[in-house]
Amino acid sequence: MLRELFGTCSVHRVALVEGEAPIAYGLIRFDRAYLKARKRLFPNSRSFVLGGCVVSLEDRKAAVRYCPRCREAERAWNEANPGRK
Repeated sequence: MLRELFGTCSVHRVALVEGEAPIAYGLIRFDRAYLKARKRLFPNSRSFVLGGCVVSLEDRKAAVRYCPRCREAERAWNEANPGRK
């Protein structure tokens, strides 16, 4: 956790980069397998931001700091596990 505060991915040991991610509104439920994989393989992908239940018509994207290798790992996991997010 401290590494992320200083800008380094705890899994891949690479610098986090600034970017954007879509905001997902509503009650989002995740598959257990996805949550386990996210914790171990791509904790800093930040490919989306949870926006809660109150939908903002103005905010569709959020600024994030993410690990490019985590995003690659998440993409690969999603391709290998279709429909399990």
